[in-house]
Amino acid sequence: MIEYGTHFKNVKKEFKELIELRKKSSSRDEKAVQEFIEKNPFCILSALGGIDANYAFLGNVVISQPQLKSADGDRAPDFLIVSRNSLNLYFNFIELEDPSKKVFKATEQCPSSDFMQAYNQLKQWSSFSKNEVQNYCAELLRTLFKDNFNNTPEKKIHYNHILVYGFSDEITKLGERYNNLLQEYFNESNLKHCTYSRMINELRFNQPFFTVKKDVKSNKFKAIGCTPFRSYKIDEWSEFHNIIDKEVVINESEYFTEDEKKKLINEISELDNKTVKEIIDININSPGITITNFGDLDI
Repeated sequence: MIEYGTHFKNVKKEFKELIELRKKSSSRDEKAVQEFIEKNPFCILSALGGIDANYAFLGNVVISQPQLKSADGDRAPDFLIVSRNSLNLYFNFIELEDPSKKVFKATEQCPSSDFMQAYNQLKQWSSFSKNEVQNYCAELLRTLFKDNFNNTPEKKIHYNHILVYGFSDEITKLGERYNNLLQEYFNESNLKHCTYSRMINELRFNQPFFTVKKDVKSNKFKAIGCTPFRSYKIDEWSEFHNIIDKEVVINESEYFTEDEKKKLINEISELDNKTVKEIIDININSPGITITNFGDLDI
């Protein structure tokens, strides 16, 4: 069996090495960071520092490249994570820029063209017509999160836009004046900035977690990565039952033994083939487990 602490240390080491390699590179390769996070979805969670309810998530999923439809042209941020508490849902759209990019120009006290391009893109997404963002998020609640125990209608919806860019040491070396200038760009409550330094320093392990991406052919969300986990019970069904190809990702993963793969795939098959009513009946009759938000489940 994989030991979670060892797994976390190994992935953190690999992630830090990748970011350092990209930081020193003279070429650009944002895809390398994107693909690493897709394989290890917990690596993106520390980008939510400062966001409300950033330790609880709807669905325990990271959505890769959510497609936002707009009359001005479709947009696809790198990731979307939905955090939650009892009364609120926070749709957190995250854009990654290559770690080699600098925040400020080398010889002037003004942001680099790379930073301004990334920032203006973030502003464009945050200024999308509310209907466009709302429609996309409402569709997620009807599809990917359908019959999730924590998907309840009384929750208020919020939207955040997060830019992962640069390193704290660049700003520290330049001094307080530069830091103050940088912070001025993020004085709106729904615009956030996270450095790669903070992402790595505050990395935390959460499981189970899946990375998903919309599959055009099936019109469903397809698993493309996951953190290791050991069982698929009622709580996991609530989070993941609308995701296809979970078995494929588990079977191809290096993070599970063959016995673990077989056990998980059997458990997924058993629960995912049950009706919502059968799931509720199992839950009600299971000692020590209580789920109360049954009212909006599609029985």
